[in-house]
Amino acid sequence: MSKQELQNQINSNLYESWKDGLFGGNGGCGMLFRFQADGMEYIKDQQEVLPATFLHNSIETPNPAYNLLDEKDPFCKKHGGLKGELVPVIGTLVTDPGKMDIGPLWSFNPRVDKYNKNGVFYAHDSNSCDQRAIWYGPKNMWIGNGFYENNDKTGKKIKDTSSYGSGAFQAGSPLIDKSAGGGGGGGTGYHVIFKRSDIDQMSEDKLSNEAYSNVDFNGEFYQGWEATCLINYADYITDCTTIDSINEWEKYINQFALAYKSKRNNPPWKYYSGDINSLGDAFGWVDNIRAMIGLQNALYRFRSTWFNNCDKKYYWGWNEIPMNAQAITNPDNFGCLAVILPINGNESEYEFKDLASIQQEYVKFYLKKHHQMGFKYKYVAFLNQVESPFGDGKMCLNCTDVMEYPI
Repeated sequence: MSKQELQNQINSNLYESWKDGLFGGNGGCGMLFRFQADGMEYIKDQQEVLPATFLHNSIETPNPAYNLLDEKDPFCKKHGGLKGELVPVIGTLVTDPGKMDIGPLWSFNPRVDKYNKNGVFYAHDSNSCDQRAIWYGPKNMWIGNGFYENNDKTGKKIKDTSSYGSGAFQAGSPLIDKSAGGGGGGGTGYHVIFKRSDIDQMSEDKLSNEAYSNVDFNGEFYQGWEATCLINYADYITDCTTIDSINEWEKYINQFALAYKSKRNNPPWKYYSGDINSLGDAFGWVDNIRAMIGLQNALYRFRSTWFNNCDKKYYWGWNEIPMNAQAITNPDNFGCLAVILPINGNESEYEFKDLASIQQEYVKFYLKKHHQMGFKYKYVAFLNQVESPFGDGKMCLNCTDVMEYPI
């Protein structure tokens, strides 16, 4: 495949026709993207699921992939100069429509099976694979990341550093029988405050009192134990596959924000409404990819309800999907490396050469890191975030350049 053919393929995959609802059959297949050097590569042998992001131009949000720089980032430790900055996003990109439709990444065809409920989809950052505690019925307990809790009504959590929480369970909705394409609920469950590595420093009282950071709505928003934090969207949405469903989510978002505000001052719910972190710590998942897209768009449209409405440059616009760990780290399932460029004042003309020199070095550092990890592709695709020309505030992705590695 030539550089031009790859560029055309990517833009075809991203295309949204808007003629037959959200992520309709007349549009492109979309693409999965994963930053393979996110730190979870060191525990992937213990993980059944790892996070990926779905990219498609039915999604209207800015910053469609995680673009925050961790203070422990190895590049910053070595070079400095980028701490606290928004950065280009580097990762692997699925470009083959066959793998996105019925290939090794899905147990269903996401474009054809509009009402399929086999998956687990978060419309927002969620720490689904490393900071969630899952309800495990056979043992009558919660299994967290570094602890477990027997359902004996004492609320006592038991340290267990061998526990990898929800991330150690197989991908797919726990409500659908595995013979019908369902799964083990990997990535579902309550958000917890502590990472597994923190547990050794926790006192028993602190662990028992503060483990869960999720607001418990007592069934207001979520289904029961076996599907912990599954959003009851049928109560709000007439048909999750339609364009109209985006605005139908407003009622849910308003009620969620009010409920959160009423509980925010009660420990351990330390995050405040208006802080974008709070959404990830209290939010649930949906079982249909179009419901995810609709909610993802609605959160952005109605962000003044729950977010402080700051500039789109700082909005967390990505989704998070806990995918089968083997499939989403297999180099054969991806077609190229990709760089999603950050938003700037003139998005349509933003190129790699326009990045600050230290950002260019950051990109080269992680492209090399991916090659060292076995993701050795000939090409690197560069994707711009472009604002809609219709003045509606929607953002879309466009592959504007393809370079040969090393760049």
